Amino acid sequence: MTPLVSLPSGFRRFRPQHETDKVCLRTTKVSAPCPLCHRQSRRIHSRYWRTLRDLPCAEMSIALRVQVRRFFCSNPKCVRRIFAERIEKLARSYAQRTCRLKKAQTAIAQAVGSRPGVRLCSTLQMLASASSLLRLERAASLPERKTPRVLGVDDFAFRRGHRYGTLLYDLEAHVVVDLLPDRTAETLSLWLREHPGIDIVSRDRATAYAEAVRTTLPQALQVADRWHLVKNLGQALEIMLDTKRPLLREAAKNTFTVSQPSVLPELSREEVSKKVPRAVALKECHRQERLDLYLQIHALYRQGMKLASICRHMHLDPKTARKYLRSSTFVDRKERAPQKRGKILDPFAPFLRQRWEEGCHSVTHLLAELREQGYRGCYTVVKDFVREWRLPDLPRTNKRADRVSPRQVAMWLLRREEERTDTQNRLITHLQMLCEPFRVATELADRFLKLVRQSPRTDQKEAFHVWLSDTLDCSVTELRTYAAGLKWDQSAVEAGLSLPWSNGAVEGSVHRLKFIKRRGYGRANFDLLRRRVLQPI
Repeated sequence: MTPLVSLPSGFRRFRPQHETDKVCLRTTKVSAPCPLCHRQSRRIHSRYWRTLRDLPCAEMSIALRVQVRRFFCSNPKCVRRIFAERIEKLARSYAQRTCRLKKAQTAIAQAVGSRPGVRLCSTLQMLASASSLLRLERAASLPERKTPRVLGVDDFAFRRGHRYGTLLYDLEAHVVVDLLPDRTAETLSLWLREHPGIDIVSRDRATAYAEAVRTTLPQALQVADRWHLVKNLGQALEIMLDTKRPLLREAAKNTFTVSQPSVLPELSREEVSKKVPRAVALKECHRQERLDLYLQIHALYRQGMKLASICRHMHLDPKTARKYLRSSTFVDRKERAPQKRGKILDPFAPFLRQRWEEGCHSVTHLLAELREQGYRGCYTVVKDFVREWRLPDLPRTNKRADRVSPRQVAMWLLRREEERTDTQNRLITHLQMLCEPFRVATELADRFLKLVRQSPRTDQKEAFHVWLSDTLDCSVTELRTYAAGLKWDQSAVEAGLSLPWSNGAVEGSVHRLKFIKRRGYGRANFDLLRRRVLQPI
């Protein structure tokens, strides 16, 4: 008959008289080596019992009772006179669980974490606490990674906008090599010095990574990621379009079809109150504050004050001050289009219309009457529903035109022409007619995107040199700045256009890292996050 509990070699099962309901084991070896001098001994001093938790069987938890012998050491020169025999195949010294149970619980902790692991272990009859699973996970050995020949480098956020780390990836073996606690050049340089043998480094456009590789591995070839090149181009186009908001608004109004004002019948109601609502007055007050801030920033800049000094003097964020300085005219904030609500009121629309024409314009009174009719909605829905009836003479503006932002147009420019809608192509064409710098920027962006989207070839270097020369001489300041950055990193950009290496696989590992980090609810520190990312999938 095959026993339910499989035993490792060197052990046999027996049943002593006082143990009738537990699995009792003892070793089959006659002698045991001393742990210090390693001399075999046969002289038994005494015996004692060890209780070990083992893997469950038939949905029942198993406890093993192992009889362990103590021996006299036969070496007179050994400092240890008595020693206990080791049962390494079954459990480690001082352990309370078998090796196979420890291996299973460690795998559960690495796969799902501590608290979900506790629930899973409870279901599988392998009881363990969250602290025990964390200790097992931290005690597990990490897989050894060879120094990669082609290294991918990218950053990730512990907390976006505050603290970042660095992920290192082997682009040939497709495994994560290591995690660094920050994204500084000093930390990456230290890691590169400890791992010589890297020939190619694929990275984003971060200057810290570029300087670290350039100073530590001057012989290594740096490759700029093509996706980041396109992303930086979109950022340059967005900055340029942010200074052209009036032209953008004009092009949007001429492109999108403006809806005709709805015709409402004459209403027998009193004249609309001329009292300005509090929300409108507050909105106008905030607009005046932004206008005063805009004028003050430009006045200080014309006096010769630098951007950093303006920010310190006015207690502003540099991005806010830079945005105001880039704009030649004050631009109002785009109004948020009101959400289309009121479907719940459709059955009550005729009753509302009748009561409005009878002269009841109080939303509170209308809501009370609707409650009697069976309405279960809120006050705001009724107020939004009758808003257009209060001012019927005002034409409806096309909210869609107000929603066109510089970022949207920049993203449209990064698409292929056949991937854009007809309306988007008409707006871009109209902008090209209104603004000559925009037409130049569009042509240069299209030429660069064609270079990036082609298969990597060595002959693309000449085309890139021509594009770089034309862009540095163009009239668009933002694109000249972008081209100057590419010229500073020209060798890496040329390698990115001519070699097949990119950071696509690295970005995938960053997404996996985000999943692992959020699965721990943000409470896992760096060493535990590093272990979970480096463990084999």
